[in-house]
Amino acid sequence: MADVEVHRAAPAEAMELVEREAAYTRSGYHGKTAAGQSVGRFGEATGLVWTRWGHSTNRNQELQLHLTSPFATPPRHGPGRSRRNEQ
Repeated sequence: MADVEVHRAAPAEAMELVEREAAYTRSGYHGKTAAGQSVGRFGEATGLVWTRWGHSTNRNQELQLHLTSPFATPPRHGPGRSRRNEQ
């Protein structure tokens, strides 16, 4: 596989790793209750939405092959449930 092909394939593998190992969501109240414990839950998040943009130069117009891969929330929390910031 050519270097450029590897470069283009790598973000998908990286995002699979992020979703599998690091994507968590939380629900409920995470502060201390009267009993002194948090009642919030952490859950596995799936369904991250992400995109990527390929670039061949940096901001100074110098050659630099790189990708920008932002991802957005909300991830899924439980079967078929999505959270919004307003909830």
